[in-house]
Amino acid sequence: MALYRPQEHAEFAFRFGADIGITAQCVRAWALWHRGYADQAQRAFEGGLNQARHSRHRHTLAYALIYKGLTALSARWAAETEEAANELVSLTREHGFALFLGYGLLLQAAATTLRGHGEAAEERIREGVTAMQTTGATAASP
Repeated sequence: MALYRPQEHAEFAFRFGADIGITAQCVRAWALWHRGYADQAQRAFEGGLNQARHSRHRHTLAYALIYKGLTALSARWAAETEEAANELVSLTREHGFALFLGYGLLLQAAATTLRGHGEAAEERIREGVTAMQTTGATAASP
């Protein structure tokens, strides 16, 4: 992350599908959370999401929201999971990011489950898996 220079590396977002500096910050935040540094992880995510929101590259914002949702889910933070999932679903539907839509739908199902309504999440899980499979992705397959 220390080597990242937005003015030099911004073009890589279009080559690799996401801004490498922002994605590095999001992965770092997730790692911090898993190491037990929840406060540092929260600050890192806020920074990464803020940068992603100010970026013109919407795919990067979708990527950041996935990591925010995954971290919130790992922490069992239902409201934060739902917030990230809802924003991700809205963004991906607006821009036609089918694979990331699948992640958003699955995160919505996870938030519903965290709130104690697992049966209500079943259809959303099916929608999420279907959205991912339409792209040819097999990561969501059992």
